[in-house]
Amino acid sequence: MKTLSLSDVVPTAEAHVVAGCPTVDSFRKHMQRDPKAPAPFKIGLANFYQRADLLAWKRRRDAARKAK
Repeated sequence: MKTLSLSDVVPTAEAHVVAGCPTVDSFRKHMQRDPKAPAPFKIGLANFYQRADLLAWKRRRDAARKAK
């Protein structure tokens, strides 16, 4: 397993920007609805997401929207 650096992870408060959601609330709703959404992990008291996982999730969501 690779050691993560700060450039590889995103805190929940900033994850909505990377995922393409307008607000944190809409980001959380999308994450709850999608069973294939990336799971957060804890560092101390904060939840973090891997940037690569969020970008892949965004690409899948965008592709599904275009396919409709």
